[in-house]
Amino acid sequence: GGGDNNFMIDGATAMDPGVNRPATRVSVEAVSEVRLVTSTYQAEFGRSSGLQVNAVTKSGTNQFRGSLYDVERNSKWNKNSKTNILNGDPKAFQDQRDWGLALGGPVGKAGGSNKLFFYFNLEMNPRTEGNTVNRYRVPTALERQGDFSQSRDNNGNLYPYIKDPLVAGTCSASNQSACFQDGGVLGRIPQNRLYQSGMNILKWWPDANLPDVAGQAYNFQSTDPETKLLGYQPIFRLDYQPTSSIRASARFLQYMQPNDAISGTIPGFNDSQMDNYGIFVPGATFNWTLNPTMFLEASYGSNFRHQEGCSIAGGEPNYCRSALSVSPAGNRFLSGFGDIPYLFPDATVISPDTWSYEVLNRVDTTMWDGTRVVAPPQFSWGNRVANAPPNNIGPFGSFILDNRSHNLNLTLTKVRGQHTLKTGYYYFVSYQRRGQGNITGNISFANDTNNPLDTSFGYANAALGVFSTYSQLSRWGEGAYLAVNHEAFIQDNWRVSSRFTLDYGVRFVNQKPQYDDYGLNSNFLPERWDAGSAPALYVAGCSTGVSPCSAGNRRAVNPVTGQMLAGNSALAIGTLVPGTGSSTNGVFAAGEGIAESNYLYPAIGVAPRVGAALDVKGDQSFIVRGGAGLFFDRPPSQNIYNTVNNPPFSRNVTVRYGQLQNIAGSGLTTEAAPALTVWQYDQPLPASAQWNIGVQATLPFSTAIDVSYTGEHSYDTPTASNLNS
Repeated sequence: GGGDNNFMIDGATAMDPGVNRPATRVSVEAVSEVRLVTSTYQAEFGRSSGLQVNAVTKSGTNQFRGSLYDVERNSKWNKNSKTNILNGDPKAFQDQRDWGLALGGPVGKAGGSNKLFFYFNLEMNPRTEGNTVNRYRVPTALERQGDFSQSRDNNGNLYPYIKDPLVAGTCSASNQSACFQDGGVLGRIPQNRLYQSGMNILKWWPDANLPDVAGQAYNFQSTDPETKLLGYQPIFRLDYQPTSSIRASARFLQYMQPNDAISGTIPGFNDSQMDNYGIFVPGATFNWTLNPTMFLEASYGSNFRHQEGCSIAGGEPNYCRSALSVSPAGNRFLSGFGDIPYLFPDATVISPDTWSYEVLNRVDTTMWDGTRVVAPPQFSWGNRVANAPPNNIGPFGSFILDNRSHNLNLTLTKVRGQHTLKTGYYYFVSYQRRGQGNITGNISFANDTNNPLDTSFGYANAALGVFSTYSQLSRWGEGAYLAVNHEAFIQDNWRVSSRFTLDYGVRFVNQKPQYDDYGLNSNFLPERWDAGSAPALYVAGCSTGVSPCSAGNRRAVNPVTGQMLAGNSALAIGTLVPGTGSSTNGVFAAGEGIAESNYLYPAIGVAPRVGAALDVKGDQSFIVRGGAGLFFDRPPSQNIYNTVNNPPFSRNVTVRYGQLQNIAGSGLTTEAAPALTVWQYDQPLPASAQWNIGVQATLPFSTAIDVSYTGEHSYDTPTASNLNS
């Protein structure tokens, strides 16, 4: 197929709608058969245009049968890697084991007149991880006191050249006139110039534990402790056959893992804990033979999961190290830099109406005070600090997510003469609540020659509170992404003659666009954008009025007033001029002048399909097969995640070249034109046209040859494009 795949368990869709992957992996021991169709399939298959994969779980029989199995992979059987040997590092642990047991049979006497049958499978997936070596360049003991006289750069060379921003001139190996030299020590900053919160940032990580060696760009080493993880998957199925014409089944499948805290790359610093690793996939089927020529089949399936910072796929335990922090270092106040000002003070307040709020109140995390997120900002250090130590922002650098989906499949089959007629209905609904956004702030202390306050070294900048950029999003962008499909089909398999079979049908698709059910997303309509209401953007100018202009003399100019921004303002070029126009020009909130779904799909998509097979000679020795059809896709919800960060609901402001202790007086505050995630308002259904033709022929010596040609053309698939290009 040409698009996403559809994975089913017992005939019911079992998908993670966020990324269109299987909801979970299923123990091989619990699967009785797998049916796979690849392309140009019949009208009874829907939701996706790619592979259609159906795994049928085992059921109990009228005899008791069971099994035990064990599959192991042990790092003791492997050699250490050459890289580890050269670095003198130990071999990492990666021990894996999959063992389980299964039992099935009647609820009653074996071989008796039983109507109820059971099947149970339990698979355990213990894992042992650890012994991986992590190396970082943490601030040294002297640097934690404001003394950079013995500091080393990214190449492991001494770098005491810390420029004093209050002194004009140069600080380099050849000229130290503008360097910090407190007490005559090159690179030492006076105590009265240090910013306490910045100093506490330098003290945030453990002390260096390796000697200061020339040419070595790291001074701290940690070895992952042995971590034992356990995942397990119970599957229980009941089959009930009250009569020879009726059979029903119910199945419960889940994947679980204890939500114990997992050690971080620096144990005790960035340890974290998930709320719940569980994946729950219940389902049921019903089959009724109405009469010898008519059959009714029904299947229902659902899946539930949530995750915080790590993607959970089942099949093995997740070594999640970016969940909610349980270490004191995951709290900005406990770490000593809680008074770093926010650009948006209320951005870290999480609404009680959100899923994120519910999760944060269930986990004993240091990142939450009951009302607002108190996680640290994300720090970056520039190119003179190699192997920078880790941040501790947990899911606030990724996501908090909950997913619930349900689907129902109904099929009625009628055999009439040479025709096998089928008609059916498919219903799919998913509701995914997902939060994201840089609400704790992203602070760069990187060395930057355009920054008039730059000391030329990231750790020294932090000691003074000097930043090159500080950005923050104005709100936590949680969306409730709702998707609904109603699909119906009719098809006929017609045995025209003993040599020719024709299969034809049509599928009808009503697919509601995936959108934020909270109503906090928006779209941009180019045709309703008004040039007269557009905000102005700073343009390039030159402080000397000379063309061509040297890089050092480039300045941002307000095109409305002609005023030139002072200082190193070149980075403001192309950003919004405050007080001009409307930043929401052409932007419409969902349900306000546009549909609540933010964009529209056609009411009905019609997908005809046809296939044929011809026995050319009538003796099964030469067969020609072919088919063609149209197929529609349900795109993953990840395509629209960023719509909740569109204006007017969110802003992303960047402040440049300032000091945290005096952020109101920082040199340059910019707000770029909003980076919108928008959709063509009248969006066609994502489609794939597919066709194939092939021949099968028998050859001498009990051999056969199969030659086929398959083609497909996908179109109207969601594709990002730059409206300004």
